[in-house]
Amino acid sequence: MTPGSDRERRCRRERPEAVTRALTTVIYISVSSGVYRTGDPCVDDVTVRREFDWSETPPSIAIVVTIAEIENVDPIDLPTTVGTTLYSYVDPGALDALVDGERVAVSFSMAGYRVRIDGTELTVAAE
Repeated sequence: MTPGSDRERRCRRERPEAVTRALTTVIYISVSSGVYRTGDPCVDDVTVRREFDWSETPPSIAIVVTIAEIENVDPIDLPTTVGTTLYSYVDPGALDALVDGERVAVSFSMAGYRVRIDGTELTVAAE
């Protein structure tokens, strides 16, 4: 967890006792597929890598679903949980069009996560 990040501020507000542990403990969980639970998002730093066929799953959907899984919430509830939407950071339609078909690399930060798309791989990492 990065000091001063959105996630650190949210955890400090909700669980101040966990923040001290989070800032001194780094735990990486790499997942290639399947459903998983990270445990305590205020303590665990997480990196998730997945391969996608972008013609079947648009990148905008894959990003929201992956972050929702890390946060352990339904994707519909993600804006309430993280306090923002994907659209606040990037135009989802433009992202989907950019990634569709061509091999591109795109990265940005969103709600305390680093998001990177490289070809067919999506990587989401807690900041």
